[in-house]
Amino acid sequence: MLIKAVRTFEKDQTKGDITKISNIAKERKMSNPRVVDGTIGALYNDDGHFFAFKSIDNVIDKLQDIDKYPYAPINGGAIYQTQVLQWVFGPFLARVVAEKHLAVCATPGGTGALSIALYHYLDINETLLIPDLNWPVYEHLAKEFGINVSTYHLFRDDCFNIEGFIEAADAIVKKEGKLVTIINNPNHNPTGFSMTYEDLYQLGDYFKRLEEENIPVVFIYDVAYIDYWDYQNGRKGLNIVCDYGKNVLTLVTFSASKSFGIYGMRLGALIAINQEEKVIEDFRTWSTVACRTRWGTPNRIALSIFNQIVTNKEDRDEFMSELKKAQELLFNRSDFFIRKVKEYNIPIYPYQGGFFAIIKVQDSLHLYEYLKDLDIFGVPFDSGFRLALSSMSIKDIDKTLIAIRQYFEIYRM
Repeated sequence: MLIKAVRTFEKDQTKGDITKISNIAKERKMSNPRVVDGTIGALYNDDGHFFAFKSIDNVIDKLQDIDKYPYAPINGGAIYQTQVLQWVFGPFLARVVAEKHLAVCATPGGTGALSIALYHYLDINETLLIPDLNWPVYEHLAKEFGINVSTYHLFRDDCFNIEGFIEAADAIVKKEGKLVTIINNPNHNPTGFSMTYEDLYQLGDYFKRLEEENIPVVFIYDVAYIDYWDYQNGRKGLNIVCDYGKNVLTLVTFSASKSFGIYGMRLGALIAINQEEKVIEDFRTWSTVACRTRWGTPNRIALSIFNQIVTNKEDRDEFMSELKKAQELLFNRSDFFIRKVKEYNIPIYPYQGGFFAIIKVQDSLHLYEYLKDLDIFGVPFDSGFRLALSSMSIKDIDKTLIAIRQYFEIYRM
């Protein structure tokens, strides 16, 4: 008798299978250090070594047993809940707190936040709206929970496609009487695109129209890469989305794992914002139970690291100095990448910065195989070929783009 899971996934898919391809690249690099690995969504130095924050190491060395081994509070605890709001919203927190009700739930990374948000605000056979260019895990989560996925073209004339968003959203609203959508901003994965303030205001205008029709909206704002964007501009975007109407429950998903470079120590937050206290009280009730049953408690060491960094001035100053260096490292790669794709006439989707960029190509699997033969690795998506600039030195970026230019010259695709 063959026992199979009632919910399962297709195997041996290459497109979008980031983990599988990354493992292939790592194995190849063990035998050949010259392999270019453009698959890793983590920050590496130009020498190929992981970018480790010394300030984080210093904090870890100071942690006592009580800070490492006991169970952590299910919701993260009072210090974390207070400080993560301060960290995420920065100078705009006071205004948001004065005008809205908020609640925080500690999660294992941004993925944990997304997981419980989708599970609790969409029922089986209801629909999640996401752009056609998206992080594949969104669709994996939806499939796991029996949720349908509707997509819209993210870009129109290299700008955010508000018309396409509204058309797709209206179709869902007409059928289901509600809207749940995810926007990843700034530094969108996988394109590196960041929305303008006007884009965010236009979304708010549309949600206002839905409010007049008594349509509830759950707006999931994924800010996983916010700390690798301009500090003030990234937080101002948050300030805008927190100003949406009372029919909009804004759920901010934050990844401390990425911001603090502790990718393997899973820590994040799901932050709920709404004008109605009852809406937020409902969030507090279900999120406490969901966290307990889904993963138990957050990572104690990661929680202690975050709390120590943000509450101790000396540790915070040291970390912020290193974070600035990390940002500059990525900014320099971004500038080089943008300059070279123009020079080499390589088509890309709009990219302003961030960990990832997408090469426009008709057959991304064909490009993947071509580059793999040259010991260069990226990730083929249905919509293009993703490169993780976060893990590539400027030398590796140039080597990769030269190879891609040659590919286009050979195949004229």
